[in-house]
Amino acid sequence: MKRILALTKVVFKVSLQSMGFEQLFGNNKGKSKTKKILQKLLGVFLLLYLLAILFIPTNFAIRELNNIGQVSLSLNLLFTVAPALILFFTILSVPGVLYFAKDIESYLPLPFEAWEITFAKFVTSYLQSLMTVFFFFIPVFINYMIIAKPAILFIFFAILASLIIPMIPLAIAFLVIVIIMRFVPFLRNKDLFIYISTGLVFIPIFIIIFFANGSDFDSTTVKRVVESLLAMDDNTFRSFSLFLPTSRWLSIAEVDSNFLYILLSLGVSLITCALAIFIAQPLYFAGAIGLNEQSSKKRSLRLNELDKETKVKSFSKSFLVYDLKHILRTPTFAINYLSTIVIIPLMMALPALMKLDIISLIQNDLGIVRTTFNVYFNSIEFFDQVAITILVAMTVGIYASNFEASSSTAISREGKDLKTYLTFPIKFSEIVHAKAKLSLILASIIPVVITLTAIVVLGPNLLTLFIFLVFLILSMILTTYVSLLMDIMYPKLEWNTEQEAVKGNFIQIMVILPFMFVPILLILLYSTLPAIVSSIIFIVAIPALVYFLIKLTTSLANTRLVKKVQNL
Repeated sequence: MKRILALTKVVFKVSLQSMGFEQLFGNNKGKSKTKKILQKLLGVFLLLYLLAILFIPTNFAIRELNNIGQVSLSLNLLFTVAPALILFFTILSVPGVLYFAKDIESYLPLPFEAWEITFAKFVTSYLQSLMTVFFFFIPVFINYMIIAKPAILFIFFAILASLIIPMIPLAIAFLVIVIIMRFVPFLRNKDLFIYISTGLVFIPIFIIIFFANGSDFDSTTVKRVVESLLAMDDNTFRSFSLFLPTSRWLSIAEVDSNFLYILLSLGVSLITCALAIFIAQPLYFAGAIGLNEQSSKKRSLRLNELDKETKVKSFSKSFLVYDLKHILRTPTFAINYLSTIVIIPLMMALPALMKLDIISLIQNDLGIVRTTFNVYFNSIEFFDQVAITILVAMTVGIYASNFEASSSTAISREGKDLKTYLTFPIKFSEIVHAKAKLSLILASIIPVVITLTAIVVLGPNLLTLFIFLVFLILSMILTTYVSLLMDIMYPKLEWNTEQEAVKGNFIQIMVILPFMFVPILLILLYSTLPAIVSSIIFIVAIPALVYFLIKLTTSLANTRLVKKVQNL
């Protein structure tokens, strides 16, 4: 047993290093004691900050459910959605633990049996999945205890349920990854496999959407739900369950303090995990040994193709194209930067589209929506129109730029390769501006779709559309250059894997997360001041701030960043 625990500890430590957590909480040899303490305090602050962000909306949601007498429905929803979320994240993390940690061949000469190594890898993946559970469950449980005031035994059942809920999703992800690595030979190329396995994260999204849209309850169930809502008896949750029976069992166990349902959920989950490990064990090593890092193909260029490849372009355009190709050719970069551009709109749009009758909407509802909007919008004061348009544009632009995360590690992802550019007759500010342009192009995908939809559906006047577009662009530039500025000031240029480059620089979280609340602050400003005052502040301050950030970023790129690169 000690041997297995020691092996699991080593495997887990390797996985933390590959994710960049070691650099936040590790010993970091060579750093002073003060810096180590400050780094750990920063890590604790970030964790608390993340929990606080989840705590506030969770508190609001549970209070609203409590007002209608259905507070326990919050636990049911948590245990219903959690397995799909865990499956989402484990499909992304399991390949790194199983195949790309570069440690499997180090364990083979040691006196470990095959099942012990497989078990250690599974437990490591399980511990990683508990991190996901930690962030989503703690705010819900704390708010539930504050609002519903359950018995003290609730804490005991909450801990047990949190340990049980990730088991089945992890077993599914573990088994799926091992099987496709064993029986699909061309996926033994690391880069290709990362792209394919990442595509699997759409499975839980489609599961949620499918069941959410296909869950037509029979009349008895509907009647029971309606009666529970009218009686406010807190029993609505007993009628709901999605695709895992353990979700319903655990929510009942939590509310009723029913240990039998905990044992039933634990038994089913342990059996599922044991089967997954048993089936995966003989398949895992055949897929893990000799895994290629990447593939490369040579091709001969015709003379006209060579001329096209070597044609002189502006540096900004050339570097932008190079940077885009670099992202697309590096799966870790592509997944971290581009997946949200696809996944988030898909999650928002699919539920509506699956139930939407487009023809009926165009014939009957589009005109009503447009008329209602124009009547309301034209009825408010001119400066209210201006302020509201600016607020909507700023919100769309800031969130779109935050979803597209390439600017937050634009400098860090170059790593030590930046030193090469010291010998080029270019300024580092040119590199930074080229990266800014690429980030803005990528971030504009969602706003373009939203803008075109708004034009078709709402039919705004030209002045409103002009104001919206100007401040949409300004907000995206603002967010992009703040992220670039932080990456210039605190770049992470020394890394061993691409995952460390995009996940290891936790300073970027201090940019991304606060920006999620900027629209709220702007709305508070608008609601506090007269519309004319807030409009003037927006019109003057935002362009001035954007100009200042661009100038500051340019200056620091040519001074501070150059010094950092020279000292590599």
